Amino acid sequence: MIIVLYKRKTYDHVTDTHAAEVLGKETHEHIGEVLIPRNPDANSPIFITKKFLAHAEYRWKVVRVVVGQPSPGSSQTFEVFVEPSPQLLRGEYLSNILKTPGKTISNVLHRYALVEVEYGHPLAVGKINSDIRTNKRYADSLQYGSMPKRRLAIINRVSSYGMNPVIQAIPISSVSPRPGDNSSVEVTGSLASMVHYNKQSWAVTSMIETIAPTRIIAPLVQWNNKAIGRDTGFRTRLEHKDRANLLSALMHGVNSEPRLRDTANLLAAREDLKKQEWELAQLRQQVSMMQSQATYFSAYEQMAKEYSEQIGQKFDLLRDEYVTVYGSS
Repeated sequence: MIIVLYKRKTYDHVTDTHAAEVLGKETHEHIGEVLIPRNPDANSPIFITKKFLAHAEYRWKVVRVVVGQPSPGSSQTFEVFVEPSPQLLRGEYLSNILKTPGKTISNVLHRYALVEVEYGHPLAVGKINSDIRTNKRYADSLQYGSMPKRRLAIINRVSSYGMNPVIQAIPISSVSPRPGDNSSVEVTGSLASMVHYNKQSWAVTSMIETIAPTRIIAPLVQWNNKAIGRDTGFRTRLEHKDRANLLSALMHGVNSEPRLRDTANLLAAREDLKKQEWELAQLRQQVSMMQSQATYFSAYEQMAKEYSEQIGQKFDLLRDEYVTVYGSS
């Protein structure tokens, strides 16, 4: 049997003592492994969603996970210490915003909107022999390599098929991309009003994915009057100067290098065609001028022939004498 205890540290101001309040208990009989939260570290906090009786909170921050000593009868205990995390109101989730009369996915959420997305956290596996391992065998749970935790994202596409909205989002990360990674683009300038995310950040287009409306949260922003609140209208969007760079990065993110090369070749061919068209226009202009000159020269020649007949001289002899005296120009 495996027992998972969820506890919260408490402090009694009267007795000046600390204690551990048991929030809830999960008992697993005839099961050799259970999914439990991982131990957090300084740079990677872990959050879980649990509803304990007598507590209104759903979101809890994991403080640490303690492996208990096996008890007689092959019972193994894992103690998960948690503390309450700031809670969201129901009306701050997109799925609930869309329940408001007159609100639809097409008039609420638009491309380039900044949202918060609950991506979740990879879990660990607690074994009946007290070992804690990765959850690699549990492929239906969030795995290492997937985009983790609650974070900002950029909406790339919004559409709906019947009653089911299809939403594509590009996650944002504060981790610097590796050199030469053209699939990530810096979007720091667009995050100036974000309360928790106003730091150097990059959009990671290679991690684009389709997400459910229930995972999308209105972002916490600071308004012009310095007030802080959730942007439930999703009016905060990527700045225009970052959008073109994002589209270029997206081509690399979805591995479209061949198409990029074809596009570059096509643009080069178009430029060459423009140059040839300009040269052709110049030649046509020159031909037109030469045709006009030829018309005048033909008239002069006819006049010269008529004059040579009037004076009784041969035209060819007069022309040769003229060239000898005055030149051919």
